[in-house]
Amino acid sequence: MFLLSGVARYLFVPLAEAVVFAMLASYFLSRTIVPTMAKYLLRGEKEHGVNSPSRNPLVRLQKRFEAAFERFRGSYRRALEFCLHHRRTFLIAFFASCLGSLAVLIPWLGQDFFPVLTVALSSFTCALPREGVLKKPPIFVI
Repeated sequence: MFLLSGVARYLFVPLAEAVVFAMLASYFLSRTIVPTMAKYLLRGEKEHGVNSPSRNPLVRLQKRFEAAFERFRGSYRRALEFCLHHRRTFLIAFFASCLGSLAVLIPWLGQDFFPVLTVALSSFTCALPREGVLKKPPIFVI
């Protein structure tokens, strides 16, 4: 974003700023107002039997999703524990992947998204009065 220039900078920098401000506002609301509102709105809710079977297909789908997510969480936890127990190997692999990605991305740093226009001259058509005489073509600088 900081390396862009020209038209790409004027198009993408305001968009990036809007996304950042929206994310910050969302984070602020999710940490302040949402929990408070949930506390007041869910005050009278009682938890039903968690393991009771249901005939509703959406409830069964949700329970399968939660079980799959818990399996994913367990495997992710095991991967994190492995990385903590083998710190040196993890750090070497991490920095090697960072350097490898830099080697791939460096040729494209600082390039614009839009190609440079090779057209140096543009033509404009204008209507002149019949009496007018154009002795020299006008030069427009854009």
